[in-house]
Amino acid sequence: SFLNFGNALMHFTGGADFSIPYVASVQKKKVVVVSEYKQGVSEPHSGALEAVRNKLPFTIGLVSDISTYVAFAQNAKVLFLDPLKWEYQMDRKAPAVVVVESLWTGIKGEWRNMMNAGFVSDEIRAIVKYCKSKRIKTVFWNREDPLSFDRFIDTASLFDHIYTS
Repeated sequence: SFLNFGNALMHFTGGADFSIPYVASVQKKKVVVVSEYKQGVSEPHSGALEAVRNKLPFTIGLVSDISTYVAFAQNAKVLFLDPLKWEYQMDRKAPAVVVVESLWTGIKGEWRNMMNAGFVSDEIRAIVKYCKSKRIKTVFWNREDPLSFDRFIDTASLFDHIYTS
């Protein structure tokens, strides 16, 4: 078990020196904007956060819904994997770990219907196979337990590590 997200990432990246950066959301009694809404997607946005993220020693490959993407992207360098161009993305950015959550649609619907009971999409299988060939750790986070256990168990079983909520 891990005390926090930073410790979990340290484990997956082989002990890389990592701690979650803390950036105060209030400075001199003025609110600092940490996200903005563009074309239907909330994007992390803050000069202070950007500066901290750029210093991190690794990138996280991520397949998730919008809320998880925003949460991760505010604390780490995140490469959101697209089902049509994930291999190109990973060849260019080389993530240290790939995290896939139990999702319904993705950010803009690109992952819709790719995780269902008794079915694992070819894209998810290919991502995991690619990661294994490159020795990239894979993590499945089922945030739908116990209600949707059956829906995601086939997908989860492919991964190196499985976390449930």
